[in-house]
Amino acid sequence: MSDIAILKEMINETATVPLLSDKNKVILKEPEPANYSVTIDGMPDDDKVIIIKAILESTEVPQEL
Repeated sequence: MSDIAILKEMINETATVPLLSDKNKVILKEPEPANYSVTIDGMPDDDKVIIIKAILESTEVPQEL
């Protein structure tokens, strides 16, 4: 079993973003009120990549470095 397959078993499916079927691309969408998206083409096959959602709670403020 590959490392990616092991990680996919460990990560809750609701925390991931699926590739669009047989197109090897993903659309990352920001929730309201930002309301924008980014499409990434040329992604590796689904068995070679994991895309994790990162959601900030409304009370969290990103810190600048």
